[in-house]
Amino acid sequence: MDNNKNNLLAVLILLAGVLFFFNLWQPSLYDAAETTYGEFIKQIGITKDFLTMHYNGQVIFDKPPLYFWLATIATVLFGFNEFAIRFWAAVSGVLTVITIFYLGKTFYNERAGFFSGLIAMTSFQFLIQSRIAEIDILLTLLISAALLFFYWGFQTKNPKFYWLCYAAMALGVITKGIIGLAIPALAVFLFLLFKKELGRLKEMQLLPGVAIVALIASPWYLASWAIHGQIFADFAVGFLFMSRFQGVVSGHPGPWYYYFLAIILGFAPWSHFLPFALLRTWKKRLQDPALLTLCLIIPVFIVFSIAKTKLPSYLLLIYPFLAIMVGKIWDDFLGTEQKMLKTGMAISNVLLAVVVALIIIGFVMLGTTNYSGQYQ
Repeated sequence: MDNNKNNLLAVLILLAGVLFFFNLWQPSLYDAAETTYGEFIKQIGITKDFLTMHYNGQVIFDKPPLYFWLATIATVLFGFNEFAIRFWAAVSGVLTVITIFYLGKTFYNERAGFFSGLIAMTSFQFLIQSRIAEIDILLTLLISAALLFFYWGFQTKNPKFYWLCYAAMALGVITKGIIGLAIPALAVFLFLLFKKELGRLKEMQLLPGVAIVALIASPWYLASWAIHGQIFADFAVGFLFMSRFQGVVSGHPGPWYYYFLAIILGFAPWSHFLPFALLRTWKKRLQDPALLTLCLIIPVFIVFSIAKTKLPSYLLLIYPFLAIMVGKIWDDFLGTEQKMLKTGMAISNVLLAVVVALIIIGFVMLGTTNYSGQYQ
């Protein structure tokens, strides 16, 4: 069994490495985030200032610096180029696939973990985010790792796993702010609440956890606050967190149903399995793996749908658990003769046809909007 597990994991690592690293230096930095972050990284090399980001020589507050620090190290190793700037996105993608494998294995079995990793790495949004210099894939890795370590601690009552959980959340805080702590903490709290086991918070080493988070996450925030004062405080609380919920940031609005469409496209070619996967997971919500999955996916989807600023990449952090739900379907499908499961798979394939048809219709409609103007 161990050899089989190692073989499956090795295949995942090899495939993910090829998908995420092949031709990573192409194309050139092309969207606003990549070019902006590339400038931050360049300015770190010029100014030698690792605390405050600069853009064209001017101080700017945008995101916490963990990805920029890592990318700067990569530029020392590989030179200042597209490959170096994107290197840690690809590494984070591979590590997230490994984390998904272990989540699927811990929840169900090795084969479910393998299918889950395979589904995640080949989903459109996950693949794209693992090949561009943006920080969402690093945040996804850290949140997924935090929940994996929590679940291991919950199963074994071994405090070292809880400490690793807190460390992952702390790194999330210096990747994208308080969201790196709030999302996994909310999922864990809801999980224990619905299990009526909030008493187990005592075994989670909360005081050492606070110390770990403070030790890892607070130095950069405190140093930046000491240097820049209230301007930085307004950025840390306002821009990083509240601004996206209270208003539209950087011209990224969206209707309430935005993320339904984003997931249909972003989780393709697997999105047509999601209705069936969600139904099966909901029916098994009294089981720990399904409950923890739902305690992450549902609150995150609702909260980000309420927020006024919307981007497809914001929901990337639930993709590992979407992949695990669908991976479990494929694991069961290949190991059972249940009529209900085969019916669900058939319906999912019909939904695929519907999704493809809607995409084609959408392209046709968009493509014809300017036809009349072309012939005037």
